[in-house]
Amino acid sequence: MDQKSQANIQALINKAIDDKFVFGISITVSQNDASLNFSAGNLSSSDRFFIASTTKLFTSSVIFQLVDEGKIQLADTLKEFFTAENLANLHNLDDIEAAKQITIEQLLSHTSGLADYFLQKKDRQTLFDQITHEQDIGWNFDDVLERTKSIRSKFPPGQPGNAFYSDTNYQLLGKIIELIEGKPVADAFSARVFKKLKLKNTYLFQGSKDPLLKNMYFKDKILKIPLAMESFGPDGGAVSTSSDLNVFIKAFFNGELFNKDHIEKGQVFNKIFFPLEYGIGFMRFKLPRIFSPFKPFPELLGHSGHSGAFAFYSQEKDLAICGTVNQIAKPSLSFQLLAKIISSL
Repeated sequence: MDQKSQANIQALINKAIDDKFVFGISITVSQNDASLNFSAGNLSSSDRFFIASTTKLFTSSVIFQLVDEGKIQLADTLKEFFTAENLANLHNLDDIEAAKQITIEQLLSHTSGLADYFLQKKDRQTLFDQITHEQDIGWNFDDVLERTKSIRSKFPPGQPGNAFYSDTNYQLLGKIIELIEGKPVADAFSARVFKKLKLKNTYLFQGSKDPLLKNMYFKDKILKIPLAMESFGPDGGAVSTSSDLNVFIKAFFNGELFNKDHIEKGQVFNKIFFPLEYGIGFMRFKLPRIFSPFKPFPELLGHSGHSGAFAFYSQEKDLAICGTVNQIAKPSLSFQLLAKIISSL
């Protein structure tokens, strides 16, 4: 990356700091084996931050590894792992037994039709509403099942053309990992991903105090929610740095963690919310040509999180961009910055 591009990126990051919503930014950009760190505001390149749903890529990684090892198959159904009591009314449209037929692939791709325990309302309130209004609460897997059962499912499992982003899907995947591995999902992540890639600043949050971990912001307020962050686990509970995420995202899409066939076969995308689509275990971020008429916007694969974190990779350009704007109230801020950085290169 030339000096002009570096200066442009730093200028974009500096400008994005407004002390109203964005108080700190940390980003790592790499291309063709050369990586550069950028930061501004109250975040430095060495600071750790919550990556929220970007955690789902770790869950996908371990699931793909278990498939490669012959321990599970993407076509396996939930009835092979969970009790009838667990699954009864979990998918609750016309057939209250439908959850038994949901496959691992449908969980990975958000095509199960299951409700989202976190972002959908129960008793007129979401868990997101609670934790962003100074009410730190925790929950466990049984709580996730109970809450999901109380919210109406979206569509029959695997209905063609339909996808609904649901954190419940990745809670179920995390529990499958624990059942197969016989250990907590945090330990499976550590052994199979973090240690393998030497990610020394990445871990699944379990309530421990970390002096280098920055709290998230909700608007202009610091959000201290350790109970909630510990509860997210496989759907959104990890901590990392922009440079660790950069190492990981390149490994994820270049066959260093699992058979690369999963990436090729996984590029069957359904719309979830603009400008994102979901494949089998990862997102696609691609802006229409109208938003970038003079310079085609490359297809970016990876994931983002509600915390303002993201990890994306362009196979076409061997380009990885990872980091955070550390703001939970406006997830769109990270995509706006990401698009500006891509356009500046």
